[in-house]
Amino acid sequence: LGGALADWLRRPNLIMVVGACVWGAGTSLVPLFAEQPGALWVIFGLSSLIGAIPVGVMISLSAEVMRPQVRGVGTGLFYTWFYGVAAAAPAFAGFVINQTSPFVAIYLTVSCAIATIFCLIVFRVAQRLFPRVEHAS
Repeated sequence: LGGALADWLRRPNLIMVVGACVWGAGTSLVPLFAEQPGALWVIFGLSSLIGAIPVGVMISLSAEVMRPQVRGVGTGLFYTWFYGVAAAAPAFAGFVINQTSPFVAIYLTVSCAIATIFCLIVFRVAQRLFPRVEHAS
């Protein structure tokens, strides 16, 4: 859905930024509605649905910087790290909750949304400063 929307609008950066902002904003509302389960379902549902839209576009960024000759190995390494972090993140969040309070994990999630936008900016600037040169084989 996100990839098709980004192609249709021709604005993949906008899709990624809006998705991260909605995800972060929705997550930041959780402490305000902690005592209202119905509202939490709506907040999590909408922010997760909209926040998931740019994931495919974000994943495709790794292919933008790899030469075709190394794309298979690069993609394998990317997904190894991606799923390794995805597997460790819930345990890390649980550790943070046990050591502090439940709301700290929420703030960590909001920080990740902000970091997503920052990393996208750094990625795009680096792409412009260091354009990929294709070598003839």
